Amino acid sequence: MSSSVVLDNVDDYLAPSQACINPLFQPPSNNSKTEDEKKEEKEKPAVVVPRRRRRRPINVTGDSSPAVLSPAKVPSEPKSVVKASIVDCLACSGCVTTAETVLLEQHHSLESLRRRLKNTSGSRAITLSPNSWADMCRHWQLTSDDIGTRRQFATLLNRILEAVVVIDGNLPLQWTWLDEAQEFTELYKQRNDQQPLGETPQLPSSAVDSTKTQYYQPDGTTKVVDNATDEQNLTTLPLISGSCPALVCLVEKSMSHLVPNLSQSQSPMSRMGTVLKQEGVTEWDHWAIMPCHDKKLEASRQDFVHSKKNVVDLAITTSECVELVEEWIRSTTPTDGGAPTVKSLLESLSQAELTTIVSPEEFPKVPSSSGVAFVTTPCCRNHGDTDQPSSKANQMAISSGGHANLIFRYAAKELFGCSLDTTVEWHAATMTSNQSNTVVKSARLARAQKQHYYKAQLYQQADGTYSQTPSTTKPVLDFSIAHGMQPMQRALKELNKETHYLEAMACPRGGCVNGGGAAVRSSSSSSGTTTIGRESPSETRQRVQETLRSLLLPTITTTTKGMGVPHPLRTRYHVVPPMQHAIGAAAGVKVEDIVW
Repeated sequence: MSSSVVLDNVDDYLAPSQACINPLFQPPSNNSKTEDEKKEEKEKPAVVVPRRRRRRPINVTGDSSPAVLSPAKVPSEPKSVVKASIVDCLACSGCVTTAETVLLEQHHSLESLRRRLKNTSGSRAITLSPNSWADMCRHWQLTSDDIGTRRQFATLLNRILEAVVVIDGNLPLQWTWLDEAQEFTELYKQRNDQQPLGETPQLPSSAVDSTKTQYYQPDGTTKVVDNATDEQNLTTLPLISGSCPALVCLVEKSMSHLVPNLSQSQSPMSRMGTVLKQEGVTEWDHWAIMPCHDKKLEASRQDFVHSKKNVVDLAITTSECVELVEEWIRSTTPTDGGAPTVKSLLESLSQAELTTIVSPEEFPKVPSSSGVAFVTTPCCRNHGDTDQPSSKANQMAISSGGHANLIFRYAAKELFGCSLDTTVEWHAATMTSNQSNTVVKSARLARAQKQHYYKAQLYQQADGTYSQTPSTTKPVLDFSIAHGMQPMQRALKELNKETHYLEAMACPRGGCVNGGGAAVRSSSSSSGTTTIGRESPSETRQRVQETLRSLLLPTITTTTKGMGVPHPLRTRYHVVPPMQHAIGAAAGVKVEDIVW
C-alpha cells in the first residue's frame, strides 16, 4: 500500500497491501551476472536477427471455434513468491502502515491460535480490552457491568482457550493513565527548557529489544545504546498519546520530526505483558483480545521483546473472538438440538475466582487452584448508566480509553490545584490552518471535522482561580482529541506549541470503540448463508452508541495515590529511514547499508 493511496483514502480503515513494494525484499536472481560479464556483453557487436515470415494457421475444423495459435515465445519460469517478515515491514517506510496480511500469516490469527492450543507452553493469561468487552456485550446482549457475567465469561475462556487467568483490561489501563499523567506533568514543569517543536535532531534507529536501541550514525556506522543511559531519549511537549499503533507507525515513517513528542508510556496491552514477563515466578503465555487489527502490529514490535520473548504472544480482535466462541458452541452442541445462545450458555457456567488488585506487585504469582481466576480493578463504572445526559463530545472523550480526559484532570489538580473530578467539558472544534491562520471555509468539511475533533481547555480567571470558563487569556491547558485517519493527520500536521496534549486514534467515528476488529452484525440470506456487509453511516452510529452504553472504565480520582507503577514502564519510538525511490520504480536500500 503506497503512501499516496493512504492519503487519498484517509477517512477509512487502513486496508492491507496486496504485495510488498520494496525491492529490498525481492529474492536475488539466479542468472545474476558480475560486472565483468556485463562489460563483455556491452563490448560484443550487436547481432541482427533476420526476420522470418510465419505462415498463419487455417481453421479447417469446419466449426466457428477459433484456431489455436502456437505461442511465439516460451513462457518464462514463474517468479518466486516474495514474503516479508514483520521486522522487514517495521524497518521500511515504503508503506504508511504494515500490511495486515503479513501479520495474519505469521503470528496473530485464528490459525496460529489453534496451533498454539495444540502446543501449550506455560500458563496462559488473557487480557480482555474494555472496548472489546463492551462490543461483545452489545453483540450478545449481555450486561457489561455485572461482575458475575464477567467471571462466567472468564470460565468460558478457560474452556475454549485454556486460560488460567483472565485480566480485565481496565487494570493496566489505570496504570497507563497515571504513568502518562505523571509523564505529562513532569514535561509541563520543564517546558521552558525544551527544544522547539520539530527542531530536536533525531538519528534513524531500530529496536534490538525492550532494553537496547541501535542507532545509524551519519558516517554509516551503527551504535547500540542501552535505553536506561540513552541521552537521545528525549520527550517534549506537545505530548501525543502512543496507544494507537497506526498513529505510531504514521509518525515513525512519515512525520519523524514528531517522534520526540510521542508519549513513551506503554499502552495497557504491552504494559500488562511486561508486568507478566518480568514477574519471573511463572512462565506466562500472554494473549490479548483487542478492538483493532493494528494491535497485532504493536505486539510484533521489537521494542516489546523481553528476554527474547514478546510481551504479547498472541493478539486477536473482537470479531475473531466472537467467531471463535460461536464456533466452539456449534461444535459442542448435539446435532439434534439447537445451539444455545452465548447468554444462556454463560448462565449455566460457574463463576471464576475473583481477584481484585491495585498495583502490579499484587498480581497473583501462581495460577488459581480453582482452575481460572478473573483479575480486575476495585472500581469500574459503566458510562452508559448516568442520570445526566452527556454531550457527544464528552462521550467521545472516553471512547478510546479516556487518556486525555484523565490526564487533563490530573494536570489541572497537580499543576494548578483545580479539582475536576466530576467531569471535563469537551466541545467539538474546527481545526485551523497554520499557513493562513484562518478557519476552514467549507461548511461541509468544517461540519465533518467537528464530528471527529474535540478540545478541552483550562483558563486562569481574573481572581486567580482556574476553570474551564473561557477568558481573554491563553489557556494554561489545551488538550485535543482526533478520531479517524484524516482528522488525525490534519491534527498532527497543524500541531503547535500552544497545544499541550493530543489523543489521536486512526479508527473513525469514536476511535477504539469503533475499532476495525469490531463485531459487526451479520445477516442471513434466503439460501441460509451468513454474510457481513458494509454498514451504512446510520447503522455505524447506532452500533457505536450501543457499545458506548456498555463501556466500563476505571473510576479513580486525581488524588488517588499508590495506583501507579512504582517504576514507570516506558518504551521507545524510532525514526524509520526513508525508502529511496528511483524513476519508474521503487528502489530500496537495506537499513544497515544506508549512509546518512
